[in-house]
Amino acid sequence: NKKLIFSIACPDVEEHHQKFVTREKIPPQHQIKTFFWHWSLRQKADEAQLILHDPTHINQDKFKTKPSIASEKDLDETKIRDNNFLIFNRRLRDHRLSLISLLGRDFISNNLVSYDLETNHNDTSSEFFKSRVENNLVEKAVNNLADLYEHKPKSTIDFDNIDGVLGFGYEVKDPYINSYIHICTETNFYAPGIYFSEKTWKPILNLQPFINVNYQGALKHLQQMGFETFHPFIDESYDKILDPKRRLTFIYNEIERINNLPKEEIHEWYYGIKDKLLYNQQHALAHRKENKFQIQLETKYIEGIKNYVLNS
Repeated sequence: NKKLIFSIACPDVEEHHQKFVTREKIPPQHQIKTFFWHWSLRQKADEAQLILHDPTHINQDKFKTKPSIASEKDLDETKIRDNNFLIFNRRLRDHRLSLISLLGRDFISNNLVSYDLETNHNDTSSEFFKSRVENNLVEKAVNNLADLYEHKPKSTIDFDNIDGVLGFGYEVKDPYINSYIHICTETNFYAPGIYFSEKTWKPILNLQPFINVNYQGALKHLQQMGFETFHPFIDESYDKILDPKRRLTFIYNEIERINNLPKEEIHEWYYGIKDKLLYNQQHALAHRKENKFQIQLETKYIEGIKNYVLNS
């Protein structure tokens, strides 16, 4: 057991592992070691740095699109952006399907939202939603999803082949500079465990505030990593809600509240946090492989593994 080390981009992995070994009464000599490592941040920072400084770099799509990352020169305070929100959905995981079903066709038509219901293999009956959204919202979700299947089964943003787009190698800044707030529907939501994939870093690197649709505590860990978040304009109380149904309801209500604000108010707030957005971008770029800060992080991580091996 001491020879097995499990590393994952889940900052609370040790907490959940300890709950598991306690529940299963696994003695210390039979336990493995778990480590959190945010592998995707370095990879996404490296990609962003390449896009910003290598004019020959191209995206991986079949059209070899010219990649781009939002920068300070793209921030035009005189221009009101067309969309309040930006939401990328590739695989329609349960929480993504639940959220777009709650938001409905009008919201999707008036914002930037990507999904393809042809790739949806989930049960879309009321029984599906009863275990994923609060009871008072089940009927709304069922009716909205039926409406989407009939009238808007697919919605695209930057690439038409949604199922073929990956989180790396397909970066275009246009959606980010034509919307204000990113709704980041991360990999995990209902099951225990925060997870940070490249989806979390995309809005940060493209100068957008965000709502992180993740397991409880994700924002707290981002703050511990040195990133700024956006309370009180965005009510981030959702990050403290353990019950996933209640957490999803809170996120849905907060999106609806902000979406009903005058666009000029959202615009004014966005440019009021410009320094925070630029700081977040630079802090993310500090995690690129050749940066001293990232080298120190990696050294500490490897030393932690080394010390565990030597002392086991």
